[in-house]
Amino acid sequence: MAVKQLEEHLEKFALALSDKMDELGADLDIGDLEGVEALQAMEGGISPEEALEKSQEIEAWIKDYLKPYRKLDQEKLAIGLLNPIYDDIFDMAGQAESDDDLSLFMLNVMHGLSTFSMLKSFLSEKNLSTYAEPMRSLYTMLIDDMDEDAEEQKESLKTLFQPCLDVPEAKS
Repeated sequence: MAVKQLEEHLEKFALALSDKMDELGADLDIGDLEGVEALQAMEGGISPEEALEKSQEIEAWIKDYLKPYRKLDQEKLAIGLLNPIYDDIFDMAGQAESDDDLSLFMLNVMHGLSTFSMLKSFLSEKNLSTYAEPMRSLYTMLIDDMDEDAEEQKESLKTLFQPCLDVPEAKS
């Protein structure tokens, strides 16, 4: 697929995905919210069971949507969705000056992890490692910064990052 075609298909894919998420009530565009508002939106959110159900519905929709595309084009579209999310996360990394900034950063990380989880079946082994590695590094950094007795928080963090932790590390 040519670059211009890819951009057009990516735009259509992103819009269709956004519409599907709106339809399911699963859309939280944290990019439009500031610190406290983003936290309030998350606090008024859905139960973990509902979130899992919606995530599974979205993942099934993505698989169905991408089915007509060749494997390589599926991967390009998945990468096209992941790149801006990862760019936002790593642009924010290390710039959190307040609790609200840190909370917004973590919301972006959760968005990145859930998107990675839904798209990882479309990524090659090399790209799986490419997108899992920075999240694994972030996970390690967060765990290292936690108190030794924060076992419950560490377990929650491990569950959150599990989609990336399950990916084998790249061979050097």
